[in-house]
Amino acid sequence: MAVLVEVFSVIVRLNAIEDRFFGGPCAFAELIPNRTLCADGELYRVGFMNMEDVDFFVTQLFKAGLTGASELGIESSDVALASQDGSMIFPCSWVELSQYPVDEGKHFVWGCKLKGGKSEYLAVSEHWTYDAYASMLWAEASEISAVDEGKPSDGAQQVAIAQSDQPHFIGRPFFPKGDETSH
Repeated sequence: MAVLVEVFSVIVRLNAIEDRFFGGPCAFAELIPNRTLCADGELYRVGFMNMEDVDFFVTQLFKAGLTGASELGIESSDVALASQDGSMIFPCSWVELSQYPVDEGKHFVWGCKLKGGKSEYLAVSEHWTYDAYASMLWAEASEISAVDEGKPSDGAQQVAIAQSDQPHFIGRPFFPKGDETSH
């Protein structure tokens, strides 16, 4: 199997959670701040809409005993970061990215599997739909400016995007500025 790669995906080896994560799978499940978790029996995947939230979540994983990639490009044995454009954010030799059919084969999305694993099916989160996936707008950080700097009450932060006259929203499981409260 494989797990969905959507926007920014934190990919974690299931055996790393079982072997090295303080508190094991139950503690890992409690740490997940949103409804994007999916698993294929070898990997877990949790998705985020911005790198600030990825960094916060990954830091929590490292504090709980997992090892991670460094800024020097040293590969992580436990955590990988993938992007919806079909690329790895840091080098990672233990996963493979491929496109997988969804919506009865009408569309394809990026997925990630353990290298050498079986990838007949794609695991997605319980509430995932292709329509929501396809409706997302990708914008560079330089094109986004916050409109609502307050704490998002519904898990979304309203933002303005250059070249667009409509408001857009970014799912925020963690409050901006490092507040540890999650939704």
